[in-house]
This record gives sequence, C-alpha cells and structure tokens, in this order.
Amino acid sequence: MTAIGNPPDHTVIGQRLADRTNQMAPDDALYGWAHAHLCEALGQPLLQFQEAFDPEDAAPFETLLDPQRCPPWALPWLAQLIGLRLPSTLTDSEQRAFIAALASHNRGTPAALAAAAGLYLTGNKTVMFRERDPTGTDPPYTLEVVTRDDETPDPDKVLVALMAQKPGGIVLLYRSVAGWDYEQMTLEGDEHGWTYASLPPMFATYRQLAFNERTS
Repeated sequence: MTAIGNPPDHTVIGQRLADRTNQMAPDDALYGWAHAHLCEALGQPLLQFQEAFDPEDAAPFETLLDPQRCPPWALPWLAQLIGLRLPSTLTDSEQRAFIAALASHNRGTPAALAAAAGLYLTGNKTVMFRERDPTGTDPPYTLEVVTRDDETPDPDKVLVALMAQKPGGIVLLYRSVAGWDYEQMTLEGDEHGWTYASLPPMFATYRQLAFNERTS
C-alpha cells in the first residue's frame, strides 16, 4: 500500500506531540496522516504557551520582555507593562519601535516626544521644541512642539500622540507650520528679488524667519 496525501507542516508543539506518540500510529501514512494532523490540531492552541514558557534559544519569559523578540500577539501586553497603549494602526515593526522608543525610562524626554509625533509624520519627520516664551506671554512650564505642514498629514493624531507622552505638569502647545529650509528661502528670494537687507521688515525674529511666518 502507498501513502495517502501528505503530512502537515508541523509547528513546534505539533511536532513534539507527534514524535512522542507516533508509536500509536505506525501506519499513519496509509490513513492520510490522520494521527499527524490530529497532533497538529491539538498543538495549535498551545503555541502561545510554548512561545512564552519554552521559546527557542531563550529562557522562559525572556522573549516576552524584549521588544525585538516578543511574539506579535504579546506586544500589547508588553506595552502595558511600561504604561503604553499601542495605536491600532501600527504595523508589527512599528509597534516594536514604539515600545523601544517610549519605554518608561524615556517617557517625557524630547526623544520620546519626537518618536511619538514621528509615528504620524512623513518625510524627514521634523519636530522642533520651544520652551517658555522669554517675553513671558506663555504660562510657566510651557513647551511648544512644532512640525512642518508638508510632513504632517494629520495634526490631530500628532497632538494626541504628544499629549500621551508629555511629562505631568507641562503645558504643551502644538502646531504645524509652513517651515522652509535655506534653499527654499533663497529660491523664493530670487523669485521676488529679496536680499538679506529686505528680510527684517518681513520677519521680526529669527524664529519667524525659520518658520516662514511673515509679519508683512
């Protein structure tokens, strides 16, 4: 008699169960690999336990606490351990980067705020910070975060991400601006015949010049 069909591609648990019980079905190939398929079916519900308690090439629970090796299904659980809630729109690799960048020891730092905002930015993902206005018009403990319009498809999402990461007690102000770089400024200047001497009336401060916020 010849074999009927093909055996299943066993997962770790399915293979272990089959190896330990194959003496019960010495002619399994003649019966469509029924025993092999049963072992795999019985092992499927235990895969997550295996990944947690008996991961390959790691100690029990070791991979669960490593953002880079944690099984995808456990990433939301790992995020909760460090006080994070994973946005539902993130891919697997983005979730891992999110957890690593915003871990508790980084929480509230400029790097963490920039990483949080960067999830919803494009291009160079420019994030600029400005502390309390020296003129005194801002309340104490104010931090302004600025992104560029052309890199900010959805400012509302950026604001939500920033608010979730800002330190307690900090008044966070956020906006996106039509900022530009030196090349864009000089090109526009050539187009309009601008010179350095013509800039002060249009931009009262260097900050307004950097953000392309003309006063006239």
